[in-house]
Amino acid sequence: MNSYTQIIAAKNGSMIPVRDSVAFHSKYNPEREAESFPSQFDKSKNPLFFIILGLCGGYHIRSLRKAFPDAKIVCAENTAEDIEFLKSIPAVSEILGDQRIIVSDIKSLKEILKSSYLPSLHGDIMISSLRQWTVAFPEEYEEARQEINDALKEIGADFSVQKHFGKIWQKNILQNLAAASYACNFHDAVSKLDTTKTAAIISAGPSLNESCKKLIDNRDEYCIIATDTAYSALLRRGIESDFSVTVDGQLLSHEHYMRKISGRTTFIFDLCASNSTVRKIVRAGAKFIFIESGHPLSVFASRGSGQPCFAHMNTGSGTVTIAAANFAMAAGFKKIETFGADFSYISGQPYARGTYFDVIYRKTENRIKNAETAFTNLLYRTEIKKLTENSFTTDVLESYKNSFELFMAQKNFRKTKSNTFELRTSGQAPAVEAGGIFDFGQFREKYINELKNLFKDGVPPLAVLETSPIFSTLIPFYAALDCESPFLAYSKTLEYTRKI
Repeated sequence: MNSYTQIIAAKNGSMIPVRDSVAFHSKYNPEREAESFPSQFDKSKNPLFFIILGLCGGYHIRSLRKAFPDAKIVCAENTAEDIEFLKSIPAVSEILGDQRIIVSDIKSLKEILKSSYLPSLHGDIMISSLRQWTVAFPEEYEEARQEINDALKEIGADFSVQKHFGKIWQKNILQNLAAASYACNFHDAVSKLDTTKTAAIISAGPSLNESCKKLIDNRDEYCIIATDTAYSALLRRGIESDFSVTVDGQLLSHEHYMRKISGRTTFIFDLCASNSTVRKIVRAGAKFIFIESGHPLSVFASRGSGQPCFAHMNTGSGTVTIAAANFAMAAGFKKIETFGADFSYISGQPYARGTYFDVIYRKTENRIKNAETAFTNLLYRTEIKKLTENSFTTDVLESYKNSFELFMAQKNFRKTKSNTFELRTSGQAPAVEAGGIFDFGQFREKYINELKNLFKDGVPPLAVLETSPIFSTLIPFYAALDCESPFLAYSKTLEYTRKI
């Protein structure tokens, strides 16, 4: 059902939409009325991204485009049916043909913003609405504002991570790609697995202190896939993992593997993971594979020669537990049991005994600040919420738990017990494309040439950068540099890539 009842002609002949007796533009000259719409925005700030609520006849959008020709504009309308209805207005038809204007229904607004707004490139968002539309559709206006707030919250969190890790990721990926010749092929690593076993996903939550006894007593029933933090904790209990997964790009992640390297274990590294850890595994002669989790440079490298060279794994909110579960699914396991995936603090403990935290905190403790003090500081670093008499959680841990359970449901795995998931009868394990052979020399030459070609005449126009696959490989690094010109991200990446 359309929100608008009809389209009428204004005195000057321009078409305007109407709802009952309410006209959404001037009945005399909608173009002249729309000329004042851009004046609410400060041109000196050179805004590059607008969200406008209310498409209506499109005259205000067309005027905004004229005032800010380089900007990207996202315009939200009530429903897809309303957009279709308004298409008969020439101004709306013109807008829909503009590649730098995206017209979305409210239901799709959040995803549109997440895919089109790049904070490092676009800067601040300008948000406004057509006053008549806001008055006529107050509920839809509030719904749209909520969709915008939800989108910006997620975009902001992602941007914050990019700013913090962008430099580390760029360096790690290029160094890891140079080491890809030492890695095993994904399919070779999983081809001989007995997938009738249960895949045990081991996290380092405090409940692992007790639940690991089940692993010890029933070792042959499980294929053990340990997260990086849990790897050493298992070794201290005499349990050698079949696989260990790490996605952490920080140098500190090297500490997870300081105890020893088991010859039984195949290590799974996100291309963003710390290269220091990769080098340790290479020196030990252990088997390992690389995966990619969506970083644009990793994707570009994997798919540059056509067939993907590295298996794609989902890390959800960036948790290694999700990456480990995704690996189990991709390997063909139909039953997954989690150990230590508490997403909470139990009995005053943030982690199971035997993690690298124990080593670090015991080495640095003294009479005034012992290891327990350090663990307490870790536990109370953010506000906690009480779950039961002896368990607590935080907003971050709750978000990790929700992301994990949502991920399992999306992959068609149903929870049969508190920590056990089984693939539904009608479900299928996700197919993995990873048969290509990666040639680092070929990749480096292609990457350098495409970067140079993109920036051959200086910084390309914004419209080119927004849609360029090669520029997308620089976006997290560009965010971390916190600079105005993309040229710095380009020049630094070019220089570093040449050295490897």
